[in-house]
Amino acid sequence: MFGLHNQAEIERILAQAATESLPYDSAVNLAQQHQLSFAEFADGIALAIAIGYRQHRYPFEFADGVANWLFGFMTSEVFLSANQNTLPELAAEVYDAFDCGEYLREQDGDEIDPAEKYTRPRIEAILAAR
Repeated sequence: MFGLHNQAEIERILAQAATESLPYDSAVNLAQQHQLSFAEFADGIALAIAIGYRQHRYPFEFADGVANWLFGFMTSEVFLSANQNTLPELAAEVYDAFDCGEYLREQDGDEIDPAEKYTRPRIEAILAAR
C-alpha cells in the first residue's frame, strides 16, 4: 500500500504516528527511501488509516492519533514548501473526517458517538470516491 509493500512496516509506521513517536526526519527518510513525494507518503498514510478504520481494524482513537500526526507532518515548513504550500487532497479530507469525530456538537445528546455520526460516514464517502 502507498509505495510500501511490507504490511509490518506500514503497521509500525502507523503505530508510531498514532503515539506521536514517529519523528519528522524518519518520515522524510521513509518517503525518500521508497521514492515517494511527501504528498504521496501523506496520502498513503491517510488511505491506510481510512481503510483500516472502515474495516474496524483500527479504533477511532488510534486512527485519529495518526491523522493528528499526519496534520503536523503536512503543515511543516519543509512539507509545504515541497508541495507548493498546499495539502494533498486525500490526506486533508481524511484528517478532516477524523477531526470531526473528536467532539460532540451542541445539538448532540450524550448518547451520540461523534466518531460514528461524523467520521465513519465521511470516511465511507472518501473511500467510495476513490
